[in-house]
Amino acid sequence: RALFTGGNDVLVARAPGRLDVMGGIADYSGSMVLEIPIAEAAFAGIQKIDEPLVRIRSLGSDTTRTNEFQMPLGDLLFDGECIEYSAAREYFRRVPSDSWAAYVAGALIVLIREKDFCFSSGMNILLDSEVPEGKGVSSSAAIEVVSMTAIAAAFDVEINARELAILCQKVENLVVGAPCGIMDQM
Repeated sequence: RALFTGGNDVLVARAPGRLDVMGGIADYSGSMVLEIPIAEAAFAGIQKIDEPLVRIRSLGSDTTRTNEFQMPLGDLLFDGECIEYSAAREYFRRVPSDSWAAYVAGALIVLIREKDFCFSSGMNILLDSEVPEGKGVSSSAAIEVVSMTAIAAAFDVEINARELAILCQKVENLVVGAPCGIMDQM
């Protein structure tokens, strides 16, 4: 309740995890794969705010990391241009317990760089995920997809499903720095 304030709408998005039926990690090489969504999903609530600030709160139960992250929107820029992907990766790695925020806030960087979008206001994002971490059911992709979906909806950025997956893969590859194919985000 403390994260969201009265007055501005709160949008909610959902993205499921996935089960690998056939193909495994063969999508790296362009092979055929077969995936199905699972019932467990990630959820994001987002509210635009007047402050030039991004606040992210995770309801995750992982006690090895902080559950809150905050950054000024200005941290995404260098000399009036969006920071390079390598600089973004270093930004999120500077405090290891905050590195999880790259999966969420990385969507902002990708939207600025790839869609030439300018964020005119800040946002509060509440993240919750039922997708088990480290079990091979795409917990990171679910968080990327739900974050990108919520941010795009809140800021009226039009993205079709295929482009959404491609942009989310860029979050994981270029901002987080984790190599992956596009199977999980798709």
